[in-house]
Amino acid sequence: MARRRPTCAIVMNRVSLARLLLLRFGVRCPKAVTFASLRADLDRSGFTSQFVGLPGDVVDRPPLEGALRVEQSALGFELQSVDYGQARTVARATDEEEASELVRSDLRRPISEPRSITTEELTELRRSSERYLPELADRIRSSGGQVLIQLPPAIPVDRVGGPDGWLLNPFGAPFESRSLPPSALSLPSTVHPYVTEGDVLVHAQITLPWFGQPGGALRFSIADESVTIRDLLVSGALRRITVGR
Repeated sequence: MARRRPTCAIVMNRVSLARLLLLRFGVRCPKAVTFASLRADLDRSGFTSQFVGLPGDVVDRPPLEGALRVEQSALGFELQSVDYGQARTVARATDEEEASELVRSDLRRPISEPRSITTEELTELRRSSERYLPELADRIRSSGGQVLIQLPPAIPVDRVGGPDGWLLNPFGAPFESRSLPPSALSLPSTVHPYVTEGDVLVHAQITLPWFGQPGGALRFSIADESVTIRDLLVSGALRRITVGR
């Protein structure tokens, strides 16, 4: 179920009410936040329309896989995470100002610095986890194409695209086995490596052939559809990694 996040303490949606408060009580309402002003703030922070899409954006480049997107709905607005053509609603807002605050609240949450590990450490982590992948693939095939599993701590994973989203692969899976669209390999899209530091509940599938590629890689989608990779990073269940010597 999509979550609701806190909004500003004072929200005035009707000009007549704001004018009445000013005339009778001398109360001046705060200036309403619009998507145009939010767009300017996001661009200054490096979150261009490739990372966060807003209503009214003039798009000149395709969004990154895993990008956030604000979409108008019958009841207001939805904050969506769009990963490889599939959108999940992660939060809802009733108006433009609340939707803007949702985006700001989501992006301002602190994330731990990447964990530095050596090549030898990564090799050992991969060896420990990859020995179970063939058995997992067999379970998936015998269970109709998908199984619910819990990734324990110390499992290296990665994704190609943007840093957010809700899809992961076992670390180092060949690109052709992931059936990536051509845009996924164009900058600023890149490989984002992580390691689990807590339990992560996912649906495991086998990637189907697509875009002229054979597929075959295991793919993990976060089981809770209101949770994104950023949420897991904030909670500490997932950690970015850098690999050194």
